[in-house]
Amino acid sequence: MALLDQARPGRCGFRGTLDQREGRAGPHDAVRTPRWLCLAAVTALAQARSLMRVTVAGDPLRAIAGYDVRHDCLMGTARVSTDVRVFLGIVFGLPWALWVFEQIAGVRVLFFAAMLSVAVATWVASRYVWRPVNIAEATALLPVRPIGRTVRYCLLAFVLFIAMSALAVALNAATGLYPADLDGFSALRDVYGSGIAGGAGVPWELIGQALAANALQFVLILPLAFCEEWGWRGYLLNRMRERMGTWPALILIGVICGVWHLPFYVGPWFSMSGDAARSLLPFTIFCVFFGMVLGWLRLAAGSIWPAVVGHAVNNTLVFGFVQVVVADKAAEPRIDGWLTGLSGWQGWLIMLVPVAVLAARTRASGADAAADHHE
Repeated sequence: MALLDQARPGRCGFRGTLDQREGRAGPHDAVRTPRWLCLAAVTALAQARSLMRVTVAGDPLRAIAGYDVRHDCLMGTARVSTDVRVFLGIVFGLPWALWVFEQIAGVRVLFFAAMLSVAVATWVASRYVWRPVNIAEATALLPVRPIGRTVRYCLLAFVLFIAMSALAVALNAATGLYPADLDGFSALRDVYGSGIAGGAGVPWELIGQALAANALQFVLILPLAFCEEWGWRGYLLNRMRERMGTWPALILIGVICGVWHLPFYVGPWFSMSGDAARSLLPFTIFCVFFGMVLGWLRLAAGSIWPAVVGHAVNNTLVFGFVQVVVADKAAEPRIDGWLTGLSGWQGWLIMLVPVAVLAARTRASGADAAADHHE
């Protein structure tokens, strides 16, 4: 990377001391190489790389340069497009194949296997098409150090999604979009204690059972959340940022994630209920905001692990506990994907707050790091 960085047009000086050569230059002087020679060297490296059919371990250009955005720019866009196309082909193809299997065999495998398919697509695209020097670093599995930073962002993700969901529930109740039942806890009793439905008072024991059940589900679903986040915010975010920048990449990946969920909405013979059809678009918009929160958590932490935690919390404690614990069972017909929960417009506004804070903090940290580097 250092060699290619120094060889970029406009930065053709290859730094090195001249003390041993002429006995007069200081340690920070540089040998100035003509621009045409720098460009010729870069072109030769690029042409050599395009002609070589070697494994990653024997790839001299990547060994010299390391994985870097500039390196992929030097190699052109064909390689980037190919591995992304392979990823998208697998990540969309496998869930639909699983959907067909479900329709034929009647065995429910889509929910778990579709999430695994994202990891399969990531591995195939990274290992056999893209082939970075270090897949773990290139797909944001690393770095996890400093450990304290990673742990703090994981805890932030855990608390953040619960807090955002609780705020959305409170706003829904305060604005009358979806009332809370603080007297009978009817939805909670219906879901977790049907035998005691219709009771009164705060069912503390039932609340504890529901919380424990969802906490266990959170632990169990972490590997599946990892499969998704490794693909969406690990592999694909890095690849798309190189081509279009951070914000467009985050938005596009959110749309892709929303469309990717389509098999979950489609019934036998490609039928779709009215409720499913009405909720698909707001859910896709939710995926954009949801993905931006996860994406900035991943960028702030430097790795995907906070996004994994946030995704798992959302799929368990948020949907299974926070949005149920005080809900009014009688108001279920009023649930609307455009209005209620984090998927509603109030939820979108709530998610914009941590997105703005994380984005500003991440960019400020990056600017500080760049300034320190130049100093």
